[in-house]
Amino acid sequence: MSDAENLEIKKRARRRLVGAVALALLAAVVLPMMMDQEPRPASGDIQITIPRSRSGAGPADRSGA
Repeated sequence: MSDAENLEIKKRARRRLVGAVALALLAAVVLPMMMDQEPRPASGDIQITIPRSRSGAGPADRSGA
């Protein structure tokens, strides 16, 4: 291989490397912005009812005493 061919191969490799780095940086900036969008609000309020305990005891004492 001649020096001119080696130089051309190195230039192509450098361009590919620069392109790959540019795409990686673009993805690192754009993807988090796309994923950070807040979810759509629910179509209506959802009412949740928590049934009482059958034993009638209050909440468990978790103080550790």
